[in-house]
Amino acid sequence: MSSPFRRRAKTTDPCARVVDRPRLASAGRRSQPAGRRDSAYAVLWIVHPAVQRRQPSGRRWPWPSIFHCVSPESISIRPATKADEHAISGLIGEARLNPRDLDWRRFLVADAGGTLVGCAQVRVHATGTRELASVAVTADRRGSGIGGRLVEAILAREADDTYLMTRNETASYFERFGFRRIAPAEAPSDFRRQFRIGQVITTVVSPLARRWIRIVGMRRAAP
Repeated sequence: MSSPFRRRAKTTDPCARVVDRPRLASAGRRSQPAGRRDSAYAVLWIVHPAVQRRQPSGRRWPWPSIFHCVSPESISIRPATKADEHAISGLIGEARLNPRDLDWRRFLVADAGGTLVGCAQVRVHATGTRELASVAVTADRRGSGIGGRLVEAILAREADDTYLMTRNETASYFERFGFRRIAPAEAPSDFRRQFRIGQVITTVVSPLARRWIRIVGMRRAAP
């Protein structure tokens, strides 16, 4: 008896593999074969890497996430242009970051074949204090290293101390780039003023978000 599963020629390219949908052995059969359930689950795993954590115990899917098949070199980090202004605002809105002071001339963007998938800027305060801000990556690209590339590229252009305010749970991420937590009193007055405003806003928003949102100030010393 021939197998109800289609066979594919072996290939060494994991991105070339496909998930076959098994055919039922009989048209009247109502129960779903295990093979079909596995195939459907594998499709979800390919579409969204987070599903990998929910795979059955002891099982390992052979198909990689489609995002792992995209070469990092295919995404370029470049200075923003006037034409990127609307896309930058969209990225900031999607990430729910501070929508104020988004001057496109201060931004670097991650460009994937003409589509913006990330951005970051250094915001300049009243007395010249420089703040890393507006670091955002599209939801489908998070965890792929784009944010890190943006931060490294924009900090490489900074010759002075750079400050940052971020949520407490993401502070450890920025420590890898040389940022260290500081008390508000250690920050310049213009940055300290904005930090106090941020604290008031997060205090108001926390009950609506049903979780305590705490922001921290950080500084990266001049290289």
